[in-house]
Amino acid sequence: MQSILAASMTGALQDYLGFKLPQNIAYQYPTLDAAAQALAALSAEASK
Repeated sequence: MQSILAASMTGALQDYLGFKLPQNIAYQYPTLDAAAQALAALSAEASK
């Protein structure tokens, strides 16, 4: 994935979810399953 696409995707997810994400989330969690699990955990933390 190109870095511009990863940055764009991260920004769109932040806007949709309403909380800040790590800028390198697309590289930390390169599969949909890993990303979904990470987003669920981040969402739980953000709602505290």
